[in-house]
Amino acid sequence: MADTTVSNSLPSETTSSTFADRPTYKWWVTWTIMIGSFLFALDTTIVNIAIPNIMASIGADLNEIQWVLIIYLIGMAVVMPASGWLSDLVGHKWLYTGSLTLFTVSSVLCGLAWSPTSLIIFRGLQGLGAGAIAPTAMAVIF
Repeated sequence: MADTTVSNSLPSETTSSTFADRPTYKWWVTWTIMIGSFLFALDTTIVNIAIPNIMASIGADLNEIQWVLIIYLIGMAVVMPASGWLSDLVGHKWLYTGSLTLFTVSSVLCGLAWSPTSLIIFRGLQGLGAGAIAPTAMAVIF
């Protein structure tokens, strides 16, 4: 009969590291958060410069343009207080990524707006995305 032996050795671990373990990962995250926070702050006031062009291109009157400015701030004000609870519910990274995605997609839609009403709706969505970017950014970094 053949003598059989059982090896009790553990399989060797691989030394390949994931992207999250690399030192450059922290810089990518930091730069992404900085850019998102910069765009959030910039977009709060940048529409003021383009008001005459927006009025001419989509045929908006002064009342509609005021709504374009105000609805963004209303969207931010609605989401900001709830961002802590949402962050605990889905996680800091997921909320930041989702907020940045909503902000980016709605920014593109604002650029493609065909009427004052569509611009107001897309700007409101943009405000909802922006409302969670600032509070969640600090939670992701720290």
